[in-house]
Amino acid sequence: MKTVLILNHEHQACGTYQFAHRIYDIVSNRHNVHYIYYNVDSRVGYLYLLGQHTPDYVVYNWHKDRVNWLTEADMPSEIKHYFLFHDGSIFTKYDKYIFCGEYPNYPTSIPLEKSILLPRPILEYKDGYSQNLVPTIGSFGFATDHKRFPELVHLVNRNFKEAHIRLHITSPYFGVTEGYNLPKITAQCYANNTNPNVKLTISSNFVDDNALLKFLAESDINVFNYAYMKNPGISSAIDYALSVRRPFAVTNNDLFRHVANEYTLLENNSMQEIIDRGIAPYEKFYEKWNPEEFRRQFDRMFE
Repeated sequence: MKTVLILNHEHQACGTYQFAHRIYDIVSNRHNVHYIYYNVDSRVGYLYLLGQHTPDYVVYNWHKDRVNWLTEADMPSEIKHYFLFHDGSIFTKYDKYIFCGEYPNYPTSIPLEKSILLPRPILEYKDGYSQNLVPTIGSFGFATDHKRFPELVHLVNRNFKEAHIRLHITSPYFGVTEGYNLPKITAQCYANNTNPNVKLTISSNFVDDNALLKFLAESDINVFNYAYMKNPGISSAIDYALSVRRPFAVTNNDLFRHVANEYTLLENNSMQEIIDRGIAPYEKFYEKWNPEEFRRQFDRMFE
């Protein structure tokens, strides 16, 4: 049995952190591969874990500004080194790079023979669903300007006579910086909620995956109204939206290219139209990216 050490960074309020943590949640407790998971914040801690566990493989959740202590010199040649791909931040030495859902839509320096394509890491949701009295529109994410939460509030106010908007907006681990300002964004959301028949609820406490899934499951539709941005990565927010099997809408954005189509695009559909279709347009995603298929393909890399 192979031993696989999955190493994450320490900043929990971060999309890349949550991605690797979610992967381990899905593949842990397997019988054919021994997975070990740690958050590590230093070269000293990294070298200690290599010596303590002597893994056959290491899967790194590496990003240039979150794991800046890693160097090629500290990567033993007798171990296979696999890296999770995020947004074009690529380490210089590796055996394989792991992509989930789709390969990048822009050229990278990673050759195809060193690339592995896996399903998206979708979680299993086993709790119930709400029966809402009025259309309930949800969304979540870190407090960034390009996610356009205030514009979403305006859109709902304009298109629904009565509705409930539920937003879960949190600060990233690095706090308030240019383009990341939770108080400003929430204030703009409240200012845009001008229809007296539209209720707006905003929460901002960082929660675990189970609580987030329950939050999303309580909406009739979850909407991701991102501004366009050029990015070879894929949005992890959609993994959660798919997990709860509720309708969702996305904008025409590179980050959503894996799920954007005639049924999901906000530019081509009203939110009510997407709600009315139910989850039928999403069935193909559930089939190819279900947790068991992810476990099977993830294990196969190391057997």
